[in-house]
Amino acid sequence: MRLTEPSPPAVVEGAVVEELRRIQDQRLAALVDADADVLERLHAPGFELVTPTGDVLSRDSYLDDVIAGVWDFTTFEATGPVDVRVRGDSAQVRHRSSTTITIADTGTFGTPTLSTVLYEMHDGSWVAVREHTAPLGDLEPETPDPGIP
Repeated sequence: MRLTEPSPPAVVEGAVVEELRRIQDQRLAALVDADADVLERLHAPGFELVTPTGDVLSRDSYLDDVIAGVWDFTTFEATGPVDVRVRGDSAQVRHRSSTTITIADTGTFGTPTLSTVLYEMHDGSWVAVREHTAPLGDLEPETPDPGIP
């Protein structure tokens, strides 16, 4: 006896997949540019980020720090295939990235990362609702902040 119907397989090709790849590229570029309008449009109100150090940040905390320059991304771009899986009104986007970020009072970090972003369809638009970015290398600052002993 089957209790539930099996879920349809995730879609991994097609127009929606390409749209999500473009949106992810826009989101990464907006992080580098600290573009408040694009960032606010592409992140759901309940967005959460799990940072490479395991901290969980709310949308407001994360975007406020990026827009204010506390988190200053110099580079954040996909380096290789962007894997997208869509199931209904949800999608998972995963890729390796080249990431360089200066964090105020901490230093500059440059390490490859692996990002997994969950998108959901909200009012006819895809928005990021959760992200987990993991380092693929050393998290020691390339350039420590000179004000930190």
